[in-house]
Parts: sequence; structure tokens; C-alpha cells
Amino acid sequence: MKKSKGRKDAKKRLQKKYSKKSIISKKDKNRTLSRAGHKNGRSLRGVKREEYIGVFMTTSRGFGFVRSESFEDDVFIPGSRTMGALGGDEVRFVLTGGRDERLDGEVTEIMRRNDELIIGRLCDAQTYVRRNGRRTPVRAFDFVPDSNKRINFTVRISQGAARGAEVGDRVAVKILEYPTRTSFAVGRVERIFGDAEDPSSAVSAILFSSGITTEFDKDVIAEAAALSSPGEKEIMHRLDLRDEIVFTIDSEYAKDLDDAISVKRIEDGWMLGVHIADVSHYVKSQSATDREAMRRGTSVYYPGSVIPMLPEALSNGLCSLNADSEKLTLSAIIRLDKGGEIVSCEVRESVIASSARGVYKEFNAILDKSADSALKKKYPKPVIDMLKESVKLYKVLKRRADKRGCFELESGEAVIMLDELGYPCGIERVERGESERLIEQFMLCANEAVARLTCARAISGVYRIHEKPDSEKCAVLLQYAENLGIDIKKLRLRADRLGPKEMQKILACAKEAGVGRAVSEVLLRSMMKARYAPSAVGHYGLALEFYSHFTSPIRRYADLVLHRQLKRALAKGEKLCYNRDKDTLDASVCPVSDRISEACEAANEGELRAMSAERAIDDIYKAYYMKDREGEEFDAIIVSVTSFGFFAELDNTCEGLVPVSSLGGVGSYDETHMRLTDVYGREFTVGMRVRVCLEDVDLSVGKLTFSLLVSDED
Repeated sequence: MKKSKGRKDAKKRLQKKYSKKSIISKKDKNRTLSRAGHKNGRSLRGVKREEYIGVFMTTSRGFGFVRSESFEDDVFIPGSRTMGALGGDEVRFVLTGGRDERLDGEVTEIMRRNDELIIGRLCDAQTYVRRNGRRTPVRAFDFVPDSNKRINFTVRISQGAARGAEVGDRVAVKILEYPTRTSFAVGRVERIFGDAEDPSSAVSAILFSSGITTEFDKDVIAEAAALSSPGEKEIMHRLDLRDEIVFTIDSEYAKDLDDAISVKRIEDGWMLGVHIADVSHYVKSQSATDREAMRRGTSVYYPGSVIPMLPEALSNGLCSLNADSEKLTLSAIIRLDKGGEIVSCEVRESVIASSARGVYKEFNAILDKSADSALKKKYPKPVIDMLKESVKLYKVLKRRADKRGCFELESGEAVIMLDELGYPCGIERVERGESERLIEQFMLCANEAVARLTCARAISGVYRIHEKPDSEKCAVLLQYAENLGIDIKKLRLRADRLGPKEMQKILACAKEAGVGRAVSEVLLRSMMKARYAPSAVGHYGLALEFYSHFTSPIRRYADLVLHRQLKRALAKGEKLCYNRDKDTLDASVCPVSDRISEACEAANEGELRAMSAERAIDDIYKAYYMKDREGEEFDAIIVSVTSFGFFAELDNTCEGLVPVSSLGGVGSYDETHMRLTDVYGREFTVGMRVRVCLEDVDLSVGKLTFSLLVSDED
């Protein structure tokens, strides 16, 4: 598109519109700074300025921002006024003025340095030393940080301080001396991840930065190796299910099989058995393995790999419910009526021998009748018969979930396939089949039933809670949905009365209008984060009053702790059962212990750590996959809008930024309606379909940059 007088006029109108606005601190309405930097009508010059404390955040372009509790918005710090502050440093600063709706400031003191290691790569450099009165060149390295990191100056590293690293290696560096006007910063290599061009080095760096360790200490490995399969004495007191039809269903790549199922039709409904690996039999409280599992909090999954919470001798061996092997389990025997409502639940120590190791893809083929003859013969007929009965129960449970208001977000989850060298060779959006949904509903049912049981028996437990969203965020969601054409008034929706059923209606209308993915993204941002807690306060997203995590003790610490609580009660001779017609549920009577609270915090921290690392690793692999496609054009959908541009997602789930600088350089952002307007008056909102060109791929941090393609009519 050619630059024209119309474009210049539009740009001037936007600049004029926003240049007259004053900057007002949200926390102090009495202080007003105009563009000229006046305070209550007086110049700031010669006036003692009030100092504030905050955390500095840098950018790759030299300037930065300070986040402070004194102001709702971040304060802009020009590159000439940072005093050499780095990202994460605690600083003292003053306000110097403002522009448009932005506060400007100046760093006056660096109070505390952020001593975290910095990830980047080594480049060749040369430095000089004085020898016999002459300047002699010696080999050295310059350190270039990954583009989203917190320094923007050169760090010089001597050959000795490189500790064996070579040019092109991705490394973690500690800054020993900060730069002055006459000298470089000086650093030392603390960790070498390998060739920076290899995605595995980026993955290793992400895991290191996230505090995720890939290896187990020797004492943990030795402790796990010393464990052995149970003898007949241990099995004698357990519920013996070895002759029953019990089977697992999981991914073809899974090795840590921690849940198996059995389904039986009875006169007035179904009997569902959910049999979970009895990890607590092997991992004792306060043991070396337990302390390590608590520190990790969860297993970490990313393309081609898993970092288990437990040593492989347990996760893939003793505890994994492999077919045709006798395994110790904790079984939830759940009785359901014809409508899928939980009538009763009993938890028993048990022993099983899985009849088959079911694979999602294969069971889906059997259910949709696309399986070939060889696949049909692979599984015993009793297993296939039970699978078909399981589908009937699944459909009943799904109807029950829909009826109570459980809503399902459209996911952008993808499967990233790697070649033999570890490079991404394909990306496919995840499409869940009937067997995946079946297992999901059975696990949800077991988690709900066990949560009811722990509450009925007043057992100190671990609950999975999801609190009701804030009404202000709900109002933003409704406004956004209305902008997309969803008739809020017809649906009788109000922000202060937005329950799960109302959310379900919004998603159904959005899906019908073809904007389900976009609305799911906004709805997700409106939600509170699900977490673990020692008290049951309900799960908003699932529309359940009582909910726990019972079904994955191999990979989630919260489940392991809940198992221990149940087994402690069993050890006292208590019968662990819940009956809908006899028991009254009152969450307030459940005791809360310090140990359980500590375990919940550890589980929450581990989950957040793992989720952050998994997403960052996915971004790295997606960037490597897209690197050779720079310059290509794609159809995309806008999934997020900000003041600095909008993010667009391709059909293969790869996501990138269309910066406001590529839209004319000036834009107007309406946060309430989540809308960005460029200099031409074009409006961009979540859910819009756009055509983009891939301009740049940053492999170091997994970032894609797009430009917007426009037609002649535009």
C-alpha cells in the first residue's frame, strides 16, 4: 500500500487525539503530570521529586519499564536514564513527566541486583593484556543474551572463564563486574547447554531456567532400585481383582500407566471401577524419593520426552500398570444410577492384572469401525465388549456433565513430531476421539466420588479447586461476546450472575458463530487459576461442589498425598465408603493439617513451573519448524489484542505477533472492547480472520513475527 496524504492525516489525527491526555497515577489522584512534566501546574525543575521503589524490566532496544505498587501502570524509563539497571533489579526512581497516557521516569539508585544467571550464546572476540610493556591480543568471547532477556550490553568472557565453552554454544552466564563508561561487563560461564543452533540446547536452557532437574540424586535412585514387587503376604489382605477384566487406555507413547478401568452393567445402572497405581505403598512419607517428588511436584511432558516425578524404576516399572503383570492398586468402586449420578463409592486396597494395554488411536478405530482385521484380533473379545459398554456409560456421564453446566473450551493444543535428529518435522492440532473422552469422563467421575468420600468421612484431604471468576472480568467477557454478535440480552446474561451454565451458553453460541476458539481464549483469561487446596470450595469450570485429584499419583504429587491420607484411614480399620442416601456432605468439618497445606503449595508451584516450561519448549519447537518458511503467507485468526499489536494463530497452532509498528506505527487500544485501531481506522479484535506473512523467526526464544497482508480494496 502506498503512503498517501490520507495516511499522514490519519496519523496526525490519532496523535492529536491522544497528545492532550494527562497522565494520572491510579493510586494518587491528586498528582497530575502533563506532557510538559508539570506537577499541579508547576514545573518539576527545582522541586524535590518524590521517589518510588519498583522492579526494573528491560527491553532489547535499550529502554525499560519499572513495575511498582505505587502505580497501576508500568513507568517508562528512557535508555539514557536507566543507570545501567538490568531486568529484575530493584530500583529507586522518580517521575519526570509523561506522554500520551504513559508515565515517564528516571532511575536514581539500584538498590539490589538480580543475580540470576543469564542465558545466551558465545561469539568470538579479542581482548588485550599488557605483557612486557606491550599490548598482546588474547582470545576471549562476547556473550549475546537471548532476545527476551534482561541485558542489552556486551559481556566479555575470558577463555578461562568460558570453562570449555566454544563459539556458538548456548550457555548460562553469571555477571561478575557490571559495565562502566570505560569498560565492558565481565562474566563467567556457569553452564554449557550445547550448540545454540540445536533445539535441544534451547530445551535444556529452558529446563535449567525453570529450575527443573532432569536427573535424580544417587540416594533417590538407590532407594527406588531397592524396592521389589510385593509378595503374597502383601496381596492377601487386598481386594483380589486379578481374574477380573481390567484394562488401561493411554497414548501409544506412554510408559507411566497409572490408571485402569472396569465397567459392569447392573440392574439399576453401572458399577465403575477406577484402579489407580498404589504408589504410596512404595514411596513412603519423608523418604528421599518422597522429598524429591514433593520438590518436583509433577512430571514434565514435552515433544519426544518426559521428565518423571518419580525415578523410572517406579514410574515405568513397579508402579506402571503394564498388561499381564500383577500390580498393587487403590481402587475406587463407584456405583452409578441410570442417569450417571454417583450413588456410592468405596475405596479399597487391591491387586489387578491388566487384561490389555489399550491405545487411544486403536480403540478409536475399533469404535468407529475403521479397524482392520489384524487390529480387531489384537484385543480379547471380553475387553472389546467392556469397551463398548464403557462407551454407553461415557455418554450418560457426558449428558450429566452438560446438564449441570460443565463447559469445554476449544483447545489450541498440538502434537509436535520430531525426526530422528530431534528436529520438528510436523505439527498437528490435537483431535480427541471417543476413547480419550471416555477416559476423561471416568477420571472426572472418580475424582468427584473420592472427594465426596473424604468429605463424608472427615478425612484431611487434597482438593482441586477452581473459584468463581471476578465480576469485572465477567463484564469484559460479556462485552466482548456482544461485540462478536452474541445476543447477551436474549440469553439474559449478567456479569454478577455468570455461572457455569451461562458460560456454557456463551461457548455454544460462539461455536455456532465460528468464533469458539477466540471466545475460549478470552474466557480462559477471565477465569481464576485452578489449584490445590486443603479445603473443598468447589470447581467452577466443572460445575462440581466437591472435586479432587486421585487418578495420577505417578505424575502428580497431590494425588500421591491424597492416597496416603486414604490409606492412613484404612490402616486404622475404617471402611472408606460414601453413600448418597446416608451421608451428609459438609466441607467445613474436614480437618486441615500443616503437612497437607505444605503439600498443596508444593503441588501448585510444581504445576506452574511445569506448565511454563512446557509452553516455552513448544514455542521453541514451533519456531524451528517455521524457520524455513519465512516469507510465506498464511491464513490466521487473531487470538489476542494488545496496545503493541495483535497475536495471530495459524491453523497449525503456531502463533506470532503482528506489531503495531507494521500497522502504521501508531495505534489506539481499547482495553474494554479488546480492540486495536490503526492509523487507517482499521479495527482488529479477537476472532478476526486475517492474512499474514511470516517476517522473522527468533529461534532463541521461540518467537514469530508476522506482517499483515492487505488487499487492493483495503
